[in-house]
Amino acid sequence: MGLIELRDYLRGRGEVSAAEIAAHFGVQMSAVEPLAGEWARRGKLAQSGSTCSKGGGCSGCCSSPSGAFYRWLG
Repeated sequence: MGLIELRDYLRGRGEVSAAEIAAHFGVQMSAVEPLAGEWARRGKLAQSGSTCSKGGGCSGCCSSPSGAFYRWLG
């Protein structure tokens, strides 16, 4: 997965979680963050906070956070 592949995946998908991106590309969630961060620095991607599999913001109460959510701004 590279910057262009991530961009193409995010376009037109609305809001996508880091977990969904990682699953789509078959990579660890930790591989998503640096590329998403680069697009965010360029002003092309908005990131919302981490969420929890139990819903709402992650407060560390469970072991399966789904990571940040990303939205392509174009």
